[in-house]
Amino acid sequence: MSVKTCTKATILIITLLISLFSCAKKESMPEYLELPDTPPFYQELQWAVVETAYARIYLASDTDHVNWFVRRGDIYKIEGTEANNRIPILKGTEIVWIEKKDVSLYTLFLQAQYRSKVLLGEIEERK
Repeated sequence: MSVKTCTKATILIITLLISLFSCAKKESMPEYLELPDTPPFYQELQWAVVETAYARIYLASDTDHVNWFVRRGDIYKIEGTEANNRIPILKGTEIVWIEKKDVSLYTLFLQAQYRSKVLLGEIEERK
């Protein structure tokens, strides 16, 4: 038996083995895939951008005592719901309150980041 005949025989055997094993019965995919119900699309306002030069920060929604100031362009995560025209934000590890009139609210961080850069003069606002 020549080398050429052995090579042809080996290729033939490998092809037959692949053909036999590839013909194994597989589970078929269902024609209809049932998906669970999803809630309606809704995004909450999650980010606050400081609009005023120096905005007051309060430890509670119902106090007049100012604890800090934050600057125009700062971005904060909103942590809760509005009370007394103030928005709860996360400053460091603490939840504090800022006047609603001092901030713009956004659903996406990228939107807030864009507004912050406009306020700081880093980019021009798109028209």
